[in-house]
Amino acid sequence: MQILSQSFPSCYEYNIEQSGKLTLRTRTTYFNEGQLWPIANTNIGYLSITKCLSSSFTEFLRLQNLITDQFLFSKDNQLDNVDKILVFLRDPCQRYMSGIAEYIHMQFASDIQTMSRQTLIHIVEALIGISDIDEHSIEQIHFFRDFNLQKFSVFLMNDKFSEQQVFDWMRDNGTIFRNDIPLTIPKINRTVDNEIKQKIYDAVQSVGMRRGFSIMNKCIGDTELINHFKSNGQVINV
Repeated sequence: MQILSQSFPSCYEYNIEQSGKLTLRTRTTYFNEGQLWPIANTNIGYLSITKCLSSSFTEFLRLQNLITDQFLFSKDNQLDNVDKILVFLRDPCQRYMSGIAEYIHMQFASDIQTMSRQTLIHIVEALIGISDIDEHSIEQIHFFRDFNLQKFSVFLMNDKFSEQQVFDWMRDNGTIFRNDIPLTIPKINRTVDNEIKQKIYDAVQSVGMRRGFSIMNKCIGDTELINHFKSNGQVINV
C-alpha cells in the first residue's frame, strides 16, 4: 500500500510493507524522525508527536516515573522489545492550524501584543503558502517513518477522547501507576491559557475558514494514515 503526502511544493511517498513497517520511498524535504519513549517496566512505548498532547503527556509519564531521558529512534535494536506503541493523533487540519499558530508565537511573541489583527492575518496567509515550516506543522505521518504501523494503538483527540480510557488501556497493557499522586494529565502550553497564543490562533482560524481547501491539501497523508488505522481496528476511541 502507498500513501502520498503532498504539501506543494514538497512531496513524500510512503510504502506500508506487508510487515506493517512504514517506509519513506521518495521525498523532496526532510524533518527529524519520531521519538519513541519506552514506558518503564512494560513492553509498550509512547510516540511523541508535536501538537498532539506531547508536552503534557511526557510530563505525566515523568511524574509517574514511567520514562527516563532516553528516547529511541526507529533504527534502534531496542525497539524489538516494544510490542505496542501508544500514540495520540489530532484532526489533521486542526493540528496544522495549531502548528502555524505555534510557529508564529515562537517567532514573533514579543511583538504580538502591539501587532494588529490584519498584520497577523497577513503573516498567516504567507505561511500557509509555504510547506513544511517546522515540526509543528508537518504532517503527523512523518513521525511514523520506519516504525511498524501494526504495533500502534491510536487515540484520536476528538470528542470521544478521555484520559480515563488512556489510563485503562495502559493498565491493561501492564502499566503500574503511582498511588501517592492524582492520576491526571497536566494541562501544559494550552492556547486558551495564553492571551498571546489565543490572539494568534484566532487569526489562524479566520484564515483557515477562507482557505480550507488549501489546508486540506496539506493534510492528505494524515487523513490516509488515520483511515489506515481505523480500517485495521487500531483506533481505541472510535
